[in-house]
Parts: sequence; structure tokens; C-alpha cells
Amino acid sequence: MWNANLPARLLGLYQGHPLTTRSTGQSFTMPDRITIYQGPHERSARNPVELEQMVADTVWHEIAHYFGMDESRVRRAEESAASPKSYIRHDSLLHNRFSQLGG
Repeated sequence: MWNANLPARLLGLYQGHPLTTRSTGQSFTMPDRITIYQGPHERSARNPVELEQMVADTVWHEIAHYFGMDESRVRRAEESAASPKSYIRHDSLLHNRFSQLGG
């Protein structure tokens, strides 16, 4: 469902409490949610391969927010990983972050 208050070019949205802000006293909270918006992806992609890559990038971006990365930090990680091996780099960053959190 589209929310008219969100930017028309928004590709994804993380709603929840990042792992870095959680405590054991937070019980009975709603589960986190990641929404991926189909329309903006389809309007931006030039072909199915690019669409698939954009969706994968958006999912990674929103999962990074779940792990506690703010927007500027996510952008820096995306820029540093902009290479043919970007997903290996992304996986490594998330794995390292998860390990720091005790996972």
C-alpha cells in the first residue's frame, strides 16, 4: 500500500528498532518491517537485469538500517562497495556488524 506522504522515488523503507537500540526490556513491540516499493523500481530500471540488481541493492540498504547503520553510513558503505564484487563486500560488512552485536 502506497503512503501519499512518502517521496515518489522512495525505493524501500525500514520501520522498526535497529539492533543497536534494542534492549531486553522491549517486549511486546511490533515486529520490524521492510517495505520494497515496486513502482519506483520498475520506473527506474531499464531492463529486467537492472531491476533485479536495484531490488537487491534496496534490500541490502534496508537491512543495513536494521543493523543500526544510519543513512550516511549506509551511503558510504554503498559507495565503497561499488565494484563487481559489491555483494561480497556488502555481505562482509553485514557479517562484521552482526558479529559486533553478538550474533
